[in-house]
Amino acid sequence: MYVYYEFRFRDNFWVKIRYIRAKKVVKGGKMSVNFLPHSLFKISSHGIVKLVVGSLFVGSSVCCAAPSGGVVTLGDASISKNGANTQILQKSQKTSINWSSFGAAKGESIEFWQPNKDAIALNRVIGGEKSVIDGLLKANGQVWILNSNGVLFGKTASVNTAGLIASTLNMTDKNFLNGEYRFESSGSGFGVVNMGSVDISDAGYAAFLANNVSNDGVIGAIKGKATLIGADEVLVNIAGNSLIGFTISKGAFDSLAQNRGAIYVNGGEAYLTTAATDGVLSGVVNNSGVVEAKTVGDLLGKINLSSNIVVNNGSLDASGQTGGTVTSNASLIIDAGKTNVEGVNKGGSIVQVAGEIMQSKSATLNASSKSSKGGLISLSSNPKNDSSQLYLSGSMNASGKDGGEIRASSNTLTLAGAKIDASGENSAGSVKLGGGWQGKDESVANASRAIVDKQTTISALVLARTHS
Repeated sequence: MYVYYEFRFRDNFWVKIRYIRAKKVVKGGKMSVNFLPHSLFKISSHGIVKLVVGSLFVGSSVCCAAPSGGVVTLGDASISKNGANTQILQKSQKTSINWSSFGAAKGESIEFWQPNKDAIALNRVIGGEKSVIDGLLKANGQVWILNSNGVLFGKTASVNTAGLIASTLNMTDKNFLNGEYRFESSGSGFGVVNMGSVDISDAGYAAFLANNVSNDGVIGAIKGKATLIGADEVLVNIAGNSLIGFTISKGAFDSLAQNRGAIYVNGGEAYLTTAATDGVLSGVVNNSGVVEAKTVGDLLGKINLSSNIVVNNGSLDASGQTGGTVTSNASLIIDAGKTNVEGVNKGGSIVQVAGEIMQSKSATLNASSKSSKGGLISLSSNPKNDSSQLYLSGSMNASGKDGGEIRASSNTLTLAGAKIDASGENSAGSVKLGGGWQGKDESVANASRAIVDKQTTISALVLARTHS
């Protein structure tokens, strides 16, 4: 038994998805499961996974008034109020404050005055109320909000900091002081949701850590990082106001990392993940919004989606003068969206690795280059696994002045109306489908079965010759 989806394919790639814990059933060329729907999710008529936001806030009261009951437990800080404004004056590089409640209604503000952008204020909510921020949260440094009952940034929320963590996980003051930023399970089934505007300055970071996290608003962290993590335990590495990396040491069943809004990290990196090192293969990454990590100068954008199941029905954009990278790792990838790593000087890389990859005719993968070499599009699953398969119906483009490379391999490879192009004006690129030349190319594994329908087109032309 494990978390999976029900899905069936038709000629027009109709997909029905349910978030479930079940066994997969393969019968008559169709894949399905016996399922138990999860209460946190609902399915749209178009097969898009949707988080039922209200369900994350069932079971306890919701706070949207000014912070109350603040007690400083670490560092040097003072709290004052002036009408609808709550001010925290932080004199030490780190401070930890326990609050009875922490929120801001529309028209209210919470302001942190900190020594510099590297300073961190940990706000731990120990009351029974959820944190709802509908007003202004502002800081010249970093603000962490830990509330096991859930955190919601409402539609009127405006967040302006040099770093932000919102989480239902907990951290001890000892670990915080020692720089061991280990966020541990609080036993909470609640989540973190952004419906407002989060603007991160100074190439900082925005990170949501909970069993279920969702962005329905706008997150901006130019040259920084935006990270949505669905997990029970996460170790975060912070240097200055930069999120250097993270490790999910304990996964969470029925976890979700979802973007239905917009994430802008041009010159930076975006991560949506539920993948854990403890081997818990449960959870979903779902993007039906926009994730943009375009190249800025020499800073190539990076987008990474990793989970048991990855669904893209939105836009993943790491294009620029030089294309960046978009990587997806999962047991199952369902791709009906747009992925763009087009580069003027050089195309970027699109890499998808999964047990099964299902691509609809609306999917577009673009690693082309207008004035130089096309990039790489690589789709693969383990060909030694009899159940591994690629079903490709979309458009894959790695053309350029010189053609790039497109490769796809699995135990079973099906091309159903796919449009594949690695042509070049000066020189052709390479297309390797189900293996390389005579099956001897070690760069791409050999498929046991390859099916190509008559609607599929495959091009790797030298266009200068065809024009003449």
